[in-house]
Amino acid sequence: MRALIVCVFAVALLFAATPAFATHGLDLSVYQGEVTQAAWNCLKSNGYEFAIVQVITSDGNLNPHAADDVNRAHAAGIKFVDAYIFPSLSKSAEEQVKTASDFLAQHSASIGMLWVDIESPAHWRDCNTNVNFLHQMISSIQNHGHKAGIYASESQWSPIMCNNSGFSSIPLWYPHYDGNASFSDFRPFGGWSRPAIKQYSGTTGICGTSIDKNFY
Repeated sequence: MRALIVCVFAVALLFAATPAFATHGLDLSVYQGEVTQAAWNCLKSNGYEFAIVQVITSDGNLNPHAADDVNRAHAAGIKFVDAYIFPSLSKSAEEQVKTASDFLAQHSASIGMLWVDIESPAHWRDCNTNVNFLHQMISSIQNHGHKAGIYASESQWSPIMCNNSGFSSIPLWYPHYDGNASFSDFRPFGGWSRPAIKQYSGTTGICGTSIDKNFY
């Protein structure tokens, strides 16, 4: 019986630790420019099952390639395609969300979620202003018919949002470039006790473009 228990425990550990059971994905920003259909097909053939494409840049303007990237990802057979906004406080939250949502709709570019990128403290203002702005952006995303998510790390969330815990019901996508497709490194912050997605590797050249690697 003891041998059987040890064997079962070892198998459980193997399944928990094996990266093969992770769902791998990618994100890319405006800096990648136009990503061809051939590149998207290549990414799919390399095992990427979800993609998150930047639609609004840090100056509050559109990424002109976002709709094409979303549609090409779908055409390649990538199962889940989202978009993200790197918000600018120089424009209203509603204006940026509406611009993104309308642009994607006009090009029949269907997304699952719209994520808000929270980083670079110098890009933001005081915590109260930042928290109010993010509340407005989350509400705008939901009002436009999208599910909202937040991209943040503890090191960025703390100075920008003063570790506010009022957004913990929103799915969290966090970065930690340890090269490990595992949530074992995650430490709670901002009210989040578990993440939805991990960005585990930064700029990586593949298929004639460059991506960040993610998993869930």
